[in-house]
Amino acid sequence: MEKKGSLVKIETICRSCSGTGIFRSFLEENGVGIVCRDCNGDGKNILEYVPFTGRRRRSDIDVVYAERLILFSDRENLHPISYDAFFNGEKPINHHQ
Repeated sequence: MEKKGSLVKIETICRSCSGTGIFRSFLEENGVGIVCRDCNGDGKNILEYVPFTGRRRRSDIDVVYAERLILFSDRENLHPISYDAFFNGEKPINHHQ
């Protein structure tokens, strides 16, 4: 596993060819394979990701609703919470519940 900054890279088995590097569909004749285009015949893919270390804070949000407001009149049926409460783990109540 290679780590570059906060980006992590790992090798995974290519799901298209099951790690063989060869793809075969019903279009190919018996005994014929095609180099897998998803892994270029390597049998592997490189998965790059940034590990989750916690929710990131936003500075542009004050209030959080459980779902999108369709009409301004919907506000009276919804129960928003403060962004600080949301960031600390609380969830707003969905008006359908």
